[in-house]
Amino acid sequence: MTTYSFQGFSEKINSAQSEAELKVVCEQFCEAANFEYYIYAVCSVTSLSAPQIHCLSNYPESWFNRYFSDELQKHDPVVKVLLRQYIANMLGSTNDNGKIYRSDWRGANAKCG
Repeated sequence: MTTYSFQGFSEKINSAQSEAELKVVCEQFCEAANFEYYIYAVCSVTSLSAPQIHCLSNYPESWFNRYFSDELQKHDPVVKVLLRQYIANMLGSTNDNGKIYRSDWRGANAKCG
């Protein structure tokens, strides 16, 4: 998949007007990327220790239910990287060791995690 086609999928996701449209785009992405399954998740961070996660998925229901009932998302390396990037974007940036920093109002860097 080229960067151009990935950008096209990103635009389609952003313009989806319904869950049904979003599912179609996710299925098209899977086909183009040669993936069998997808999870499209939106994280509502009301608490960093227990964020609410809303998902669309085509994984088998038994696998999907076990993944969340056993809290496997808390140990998933992909989820960890994405959450670290999300938090860094909200608060500031990360250093080479993956520690999250933000600039406080005095201009100094404060360690956040």
